[in-house]
Amino acid sequence: MIQVNGITWVEDNYYKIAESGIPVLPPIYDLAGKLNELPMGDGSFLFGDDEWNFITCDQLDRDSCHLKYDFQKISCEYKEYVKMIVLQKIAVDFSAFSTVYDLCRRLIKLTNYFKKNYLFDYNLLSLKIIQDYLNGLGKLRQKELYCYVEAARELLKCIQIANNNKINYNDIFEYLDNIVDFDLMTVESEEGKTSEIPKNFFDMIVTCAYKDLIDPNLDTSQKKEAGLVMLLSQIGPRLGEARLFEMDRLETTKIFDNAVVANYLKFKTYKTARNNTYDWTSAFLTENAVLAYKNLEEIAKRHNKKGCKYLFCNCSNDRKCKPLHQNTLRRWLLKFVVRHHAELDCINKSEKDFPGFQIISVQDTNKNESYVPNDYKIDLATTDKIFVPCSHQFRVTVANELDRQGVNLHWISVHMNHLTIVMTIHYNRRQKQRRMAETEYAKKILPQLQ
Repeated sequence: MIQVNGITWVEDNYYKIAESGIPVLPPIYDLAGKLNELPMGDGSFLFGDDEWNFITCDQLDRDSCHLKYDFQKISCEYKEYVKMIVLQKIAVDFSAFSTVYDLCRRLIKLTNYFKKNYLFDYNLLSLKIIQDYLNGLGKLRQKELYCYVEAARELLKCIQIANNNKINYNDIFEYLDNIVDFDLMTVESEEGKTSEIPKNFFDMIVTCAYKDLIDPNLDTSQKKEAGLVMLLSQIGPRLGEARLFEMDRLETTKIFDNAVVANYLKFKTYKTARNNTYDWTSAFLTENAVLAYKNLEEIAKRHNKKGCKYLFCNCSNDRKCKPLHQNTLRRWLLKFVVRHHAELDCINKSEKDFPGFQIISVQDTNKNESYVPNDYKIDLATTDKIFVPCSHQFRVTVANELDRQGVNLHWISVHMNHLTIVMTIHYNRRQKQRRMAETEYAKKILPQLQ
């Protein structure tokens, strides 16, 4: 067995060892027509299978939803090309599985369009076909349009290369090169920034979480929900990183000429690592964050299987212990908000007062009691709307609160584990507020000067 992109792969003569010592595949397109019996992952499935499942051979504990690929609905004329692209991205380009999964989803949508229009011969793919497909997607933001454009480009490029460039799609490629408005994409990105959590709501959700954590009568599941909310509000981690938090990672250091002892948490991050591995990073903890971590650690040590290291782990089944899915943590956040809806005053509110919040109807939560227990919403009508902050809003709020406190921008960038300081600046909401204030002032003063 060898490791490629964090996946255990069965050794096969298709693989070669690069000078760096990393096992790699030759360009996938060179293997067109020869791949059906290629063992995939740990050998539990083959390239020719309609379902690929990398879960059992994943070494990095990624979200399972991005590790399963279903090619059954793709017409046979295009299926191998889509598979070649997916394999190329995973095993050769070392692309993130989440990125590959989204690309595959768009490729399937495109090939289904071909199937619906009886385009079973790739020689029939014309500029008008691609134009009609992209126009039929409706009004998209430029970033989303770009993703669909790149999916079309990948498929056509793969078909071309696999057929020795005997097909000419140059007119389509020229069209794809010019359809996306990158200036508009920049504007949309600026306007679509994630909003901060309003201060009154943020302060109250922290208060509720604190009360839960010190309440000796609260049950374990409610304590875990409160611990998650507190860590999100105090550290501002990506949810994909929070799910990987481990026990026994709380450490201390002395700061301010050894006058103060500070707590910090070491945790895994994929964001700054290459080839889908992970790096270790750290973040300083507030007293509230330490309280939450210790509560979660104590619960995990009581309930996790022997050898399981994660704070957020489902050890109830017989399979390998893995951290909880991000969607499970999102449900915890929802349950916490519903349980404290009276204190948070988040029912049937205005989108203007709660910008960027998810709006979830009580009726939607009634489909499964495990989603949100009924006793959390006894006083709510099925038509009521619950306003719930997104997990990423905690991250934006933490970054901006640090900025308001005068913390150095570089320090904020390190704490938030940003790839570059440019992203930290992108998170800054005070710049936008200043620009809006300046614009309003200009509107008032300019007419007086004319």
